[in-house]
Amino acid sequence: MGKTILWVIIIAVVVMFLWCMCGGDGGEKPAAEKAVVTYAKAVRREPNLDVDKAIAKYTKAIQLNPNNAKAYVSRGLTYSFNGEYDKAIADYTEAIRLKPNFADAYVKRGIAYKDKGDYDRAISDYTEAIRLKPSFADAYNFRGIAYSDKGDKDRAIADYTEAIRLKPKFAAAYNNRGIEYSDKGDNDRAIAHYNEAIRLEPNGAVIYYTNRGIAYAKKGEYDRAIADYNQAILLNPNYASAYNFRGEAYSGKGDYNQAIADYNEVIRLSPKSADAYITRGNAYSGKGDYDRAIADYNQAILLSPKLANAYNVRGNAYSDKGDYDQAIADYTEAIRLNPNGAVIYSNRGIAYSGKGDHDMAIADHDKAIQLNPNLPDAYNFRGLAYKGKGDYNRAIADYSDAMRLNPKYAAAYINRGDLYKNKGDYDRAIADYEAALRINPNLKKASDSLSHAKLLMSPEYQLGKRVGEWVGEWIKGRKRK
Repeated sequence: MGKTILWVIIIAVVVMFLWCMCGGDGGEKPAAEKAVVTYAKAVRREPNLDVDKAIAKYTKAIQLNPNNAKAYVSRGLTYSFNGEYDKAIADYTEAIRLKPNFADAYVKRGIAYKDKGDYDRAISDYTEAIRLKPSFADAYNFRGIAYSDKGDKDRAIADYTEAIRLKPKFAAAYNNRGIEYSDKGDNDRAIAHYNEAIRLEPNGAVIYYTNRGIAYAKKGEYDRAIADYNQAILLNPNYASAYNFRGEAYSGKGDYNQAIADYNEVIRLSPKSADAYITRGNAYSGKGDYDRAIADYNQAILLSPKLANAYNVRGNAYSDKGDYDQAIADYTEAIRLNPNGAVIYSNRGIAYSGKGDHDMAIADHDKAIQLNPNLPDAYNFRGLAYKGKGDYNRAIADYSDAMRLNPKYAAAYINRGDLYKNKGDYDRAIADYEAALRINPNLKKASDSLSHAKLLMSPEYQLGKRVGEWVGEWIKGRKRK
C-alpha cells in the first residue's frame, strides 16, 4: 500500500508546486514558463503525456536562456516523472547553482533522491528547504515521507504535524499522518485523519477513501472497507489499487469468488503487475484451488523473477498440497533472494514439520525469531515442532510467547490447550479453549476440544476411568496366579 499511495500523493503535490511556481518575477512570461503551466494541467488530466515532447520544450527554453532556473526545475520534474532520477537531480542541482535560495528546487531534488532510495540525502535537501523557507509546509510533508520510508515513524508524524500547523487545510498531510498511525496499529486515529482529509478534499479523495478502507480492513470491518473502496472506484474507475484492496477485503470475508473478480480487474488495468497475479493466486489458494494459484504464481515469477514473495507464496501452495519437497525448494529460493525474510524461514519450517523433520523445522523457526523476535507465527509453529518431538514444556512456552505477542491468536490457545489436556491439566486446557472461543465463537476445533476436556474431567468419566484401571489391575493379578 504505502509506497504506491505515497507516490501518487507526491506526484499530485509536486504538480501543485509546479503550478504555483509559475508566477514569475513580474512582466511577460517566457515560453518555457508557460509550458510549465501547460504541463501541470496535462499531468492532472492525462498521466500518459508525451514526456519527450515536454523535455524538448524545456531544453529549448534552457538554450534560449541558460540562466532560467525554473526551466531546469521543470525539466527535472519531467525526468523524475519518467523515472530518470539522475538526470532530474542534475537539473535540480543546476537550478540550485543558478539560484542558491531556491527552496522548491531543494524539495524536488529531495523527492528524486527519495525515489532513488537515498533517504538521507532527501532529508538533507528537505531540511535545507525548510531552513530557507521555515513556513514551507510541503517541505515538512515530504521530509515526513522520507522519515517514514526510513522507518522513523515518530519523526514522520512530527513533520506531518508541523505541516498541518503551517497549512491547516493540508489534506495530504492528514492522509500521510493517518498512514503512520495505521502502521503503528492505531487504526481509529488513522481513520479520524482520513476523515479529515476527505472532508478537506472530497472530490480528490480517491487515495483517502482507499487508505481509510485499509484501516477498516485492519480492524476486521470488511463491509466498511468495501464501502470505501467502492467510493474510490466511483471517483476513479481505473484506480487499480482500490480493486486490489477491495479484493483483499472480500478475501477477508471468505468471498473468494468476488475477490478473484476484483483481482481480474487489477490484472486488466495492470497486466504486467506481478503483485496482481500473486493476490489472485492467494484467493485461489483460499478456495483450495492450488493448481490455479500455482499458475498465477508462475506468471508472477515470469514477470518478476527476483520477487522473493512470489516463490514464498508458491511454496505455501505446494505445502498446502502436501508437496513439501517442492515447497522447501521454493522457500529456499525465496530466502536466497531475501535472506532477511523471517516469514519465509518460518514457512519453510512448517514444510519441514510436514515432512516430519522437526529438527530442521525448529532451526528455521529459530532463524525466523532471530530475524524478527515479534513474529507470533514462528513461536506457534516452533511449538508444534517441539510437540512433534514430544517436548511439551518447550511447546507450551512457545505457544505462550505467541499469545503474548498476539493476545487474539486463537490457534495458539487451542494448541496450548491440547497439550494441557494431554498432560491431564484439564482446568488449564478448558481455560485455553474458552479463550479461543471468546476470540472466535465459530471455531469448531475449540468447541469440540472444550467438550472433550470437560468430559475427561467429569466425575462420571473419572469414576469410569478408575473402575477401568481397577479392572485392569485385577485382570493382571488373576493372570499372575
